[in-house]
Amino acid sequence: MGSLSGISAVRVQPFSSIRKIYYVDATLGNDANSGATPAAAWQTIAKVKGGTFYPGDRILFKRGETWTGTRLVVPASGSNGSPITFGAYGSGALPVLQGDAAGSFRIADKEYIAVQDLDASGINTGVDIAALQVHDSSHIILDGVIGRDAAHAGFFVEKDTGSVSDILIRDCLAYDNDQQGITIMGVASPGPTNCIMEECEVHDNGTDTSSHHGIYLKYVSDSVVRLNLSYDNAGAGIKVNDESTPQAVGVAVYRNVCYGNNDGLVLTADKLEAFNNILYGNVIGIEILSGFDNGAIYHNTVVNNSYVAMEFNDGYYPTNTPIKNNIFLQDPGANVCWQMASSADLAAALNGNSNNNTFYIDGNPATAIIGGRTLADWQGLAGGNDADSMHDNPDFVTDFTDLHLQVTSPCIAAGVNVGVADDYDGVARGDPPDIGAYEHVA
Repeated sequence: MGSLSGISAVRVQPFSSIRKIYYVDATLGNDANSGATPAAAWQTIAKVKGGTFYPGDRILFKRGETWTGTRLVVPASGSNGSPITFGAYGSGALPVLQGDAAGSFRIADKEYIAVQDLDASGINTGVDIAALQVHDSSHIILDGVIGRDAAHAGFFVEKDTGSVSDILIRDCLAYDNDQQGITIMGVASPGPTNCIMEECEVHDNGTDTSSHHGIYLKYVSDSVVRLNLSYDNAGAGIKVNDESTPQAVGVAVYRNVCYGNNDGLVLTADKLEAFNNILYGNVIGIEILSGFDNGAIYHNTVVNNSYVAMEFNDGYYPTNTPIKNNIFLQDPGANVCWQMASSADLAAALNGNSNNNTFYIDGNPATAIIGGRTLADWQGLAGGNDADSMHDNPDFVTDFTDLHLQVTSPCIAAGVNVGVADDYDGVARGDPPDIGAYEHVA
């Protein structure tokens, strides 16, 4: 990110201090116990909900056990450097917290809470808003947590009337939820800020292609979505949305893999940057909607999406948004690389900001690749776009499975320096860089 995005460095401080540890065992515990050792563990969620905790305390649930029927509502806040932590002890499967119709785990109006190595399971009643909910809370870490089988979302982070900032969702798994996998949103702008979502796996969420997504951000600013795997969701793998209300600072979406979704990425937010993403086997690779301006689309590899690689929907064309160093490859039996209502209007809006891209369907210069136009036709439109782009085979190591570049690839050193320091694998970019998400390594 750094100099590319202009977004301030997003940091969520690690937690370290430990005060007391309490143990909870659904089978052998007893709420009359002290909870101070595994042999004297508590038994129920109700005991935890009613407990008195202080910064630095840890409440640990026994692995291999399941608690049902009561949602855990966090009763107190931690402090800077001394969170209240909810986690696991012992060996075996993660502790399962399967709550009630309201959900399984709720953090509301709290600060400095860490949740680690727990399985929050909804009960799919059509009522529970999320397996794990964070409401008007800040300085929250969710690490190694599962959110599944909820009627709404696996994870739902919401800013309503309070403050939501400094949220880290890392190495979490969200699947089989009726609507969203992971949602971070505000009910209005400005919404949550300084959020990181990284290294999560999100799949098989939702039933509606337009509103149920793997990862969904709304009214979020100064945040990053990186290194996630989002697949087989009904809607988008990742959607960033600000409802056409521009944010003061944007969101960076990079080094993610999205496949098997209706859309790989849906971009409908101001000052949004998408780079080093790999998007394949979706219906639409990238969908542009109203509100996406002042951003960037750099170094993405968008391959074999069944309808189109990138669609500019609803007649909307972004301004002040460079589109450079991307690979857009479509199978000859699929649609064009880019689809829009008017290629002339798109060319005028981009105004020379699209260049150094590789388009490929079949290598035939007479094949339409952008709307109904060949690359030469597109280059000839007013606006002067893609003068240094090509319609050529990028020569992947293995088509559709290994999207690294072969040594024969015309994409090698064919890009332009846009400030992206490294590639999807973390390999340093050359100068000039390669086109696509991967830099070739000899």
